[in-house]
Amino acid sequence: MAAPSSFTFQKVHLSASVDGQPIHITGSASGSATKIHTAVSGAVNMDEIWLYANNTHTAEIVLTLCWGDSGTGSNPTGGEGVKAHLATALSASAGSYLVAPGLLLNGGHTLHAFAATVDKVNVVGYVNRISSSLT
Repeated sequence: MAAPSSFTFQKVHLSASVDGQPIHITGSASGSATKIHTAVSGAVNMDEIWLYANNTHTAEIVLTLCWGDSGTGSNPTGGEGVKAHLATALSASAGSYLVAPGLLLNGGHTLHAFAATVDKVNVVGYVNRISSSLT
């Protein structure tokens, strides 16, 4: 395979966000997780994902990211095919937490999230889409 000769970076919204608005987490388990983003397809280009989460509840909530789901199968909502569960404890009403610091995803895989308490966590962020041209 040829080496990439140049790279292009494009900042884009999370695919599940409407015009960059926060994504409200309504799922409470991996099988009912809320979709956050679907990564660029293929094996060469990458999505560098930056996510911030905010807990609006009066108690701590654990937010779990379901990283790398294929988005297919009988349960395409953070259940089947998940490569990793990344959990972060969010203190009550303490502002935004960086929960995905530029982590990479591609191959059309999806990112979902669920929270121990539903309807109390919002996620915002963006994607740096990294495209390469091969020589």
